[in-house]
Amino acid sequence: MTAPGGTAERPVNEARAKQFTAHGQDRREEIVRAAHELFARDGYAETRMTDIAAAAGVTKGLLYWYFDSRDALIAEIVRDARRRLRDAQRAAVEGVDDPLERLYLGTAAAVRFVIANFRLYQVSEGLTPQVREVAGKSSMVHARDAAATIEEGQKLGVVRAHDTPTAIAYANAGVVNNMSANSFYKLIPGTPDEVAHAAARYVVRACAADQRMAEAIEAKHALRKPGRPRRSAPRQPSAR
Repeated sequence: MTAPGGTAERPVNEARAKQFTAHGQDRREEIVRAAHELFARDGYAETRMTDIAAAAGVTKGLLYWYFDSRDALIAEIVRDARRRLRDAQRAAVEGVDDPLERLYLGTAAAVRFVIANFRLYQVSEGLTPQVREVAGKSSMVHARDAAATIEEGQKLGVVRAHDTPTAIAYANAGVVNNMSANSFYKLIPGTPDEVAHAAARYVVRACAADQRMAEAIEAKHALRKPGRPRRSAPRQPSAR
């Protein structure tokens, strides 16, 4: 979950989705948003379909017309979280050419998003095959996005080439997941933004082919303390 990429994702069930009118598609999206808010606030185990129906302003019967089971709705929430995270990362790296800098910004964006939506990622216990498949695909999509950026960085010589892009991508995902979880449970100090930058610093230092590159990116994006100027990038030694 450390770099954006890929193409826009299609609806879950295209054959079913084509049956919806514009109003029906809007109503379906309203249900997803309502479910997203309840799952993010209360968790999957504590949220009932009747709660979601009430929050979305629909009957329980209509809710089951759009989503034939609770698992189908949870699977769509997992997909929706995947899309929203990728959108957040794309926005964070827009206009940035350096792959190493994109890793930094993508990592920070991922940590902020996961902390803010942490309960949506707590689907590991009691997963049905349907939800397990979607959750597994989400992990692969994020790893593939990150691996593409890492591979680009390796070709340009800014990312170390001692490991494969996929191996580095999954290692970076571990940093994002663990930093986010420990921040959510208050096991490490700092605001979500401070934790996000701490994770980004760790990732960029681990990935950089030259630590001076990592230090320059850190200096460029360092969080400023109130009343203190932003630290400038380290000066490169001049040739004599």
